[in-house]
Amino acid sequence: MKINILIKAIFFISFLLLASCSKEDQKLAVIISSLTNDGETVPQIAGYFTYESNGVEYKDDINFDGVGAKNVVGSSINKVFVEKTSGTGSYLIVILEDSKPIFKTKMSASSAPITYKKP
Repeated sequence: MKINILIKAIFFISFLLLASCSKEDQKLAVIISSLTNDGETVPQIAGYFTYESNGVEYKDDINFDGVGAKNVVGSSINKVFVEKTSGTGSYLIVILEDSKPIFKTKMSASSAPITYKKP
C-alpha cells in the first residue's frame, strides 16, 4: 500500500516539475521506487538512460539511494539500464513519456540488471 502511494506521489511531482514545458515538448521521466521489509537495507540503484531531443541522443546517469526520478524533455526515451549495486531491499522502475507509463517492472530484489530498449 505504501509503495503505491509513493509511486503516485512521484508521478505527481514529476508531472509538476515538467508542467512548464511547451506543448511541442514531450515530458520524459525515469522513476525508481523501493521497498524494504524488516531487516532489509535500502537498495542503491545505479545505471543510465538515453533519450532523444531535437534529433540528438543524450545520456544521463542514474544513482539513487532507494527512490528517485530523472525528468527531461525530449522526443523519447531510447534505453534504460539499471542495477542494484548494494542493499537487500526491492525496487521497481517506471518510465513515462508524456506523463503516461510506457514501461513498468514488478518489484524485484535481484541484483541482475534491468534494461529497457525502445521498440
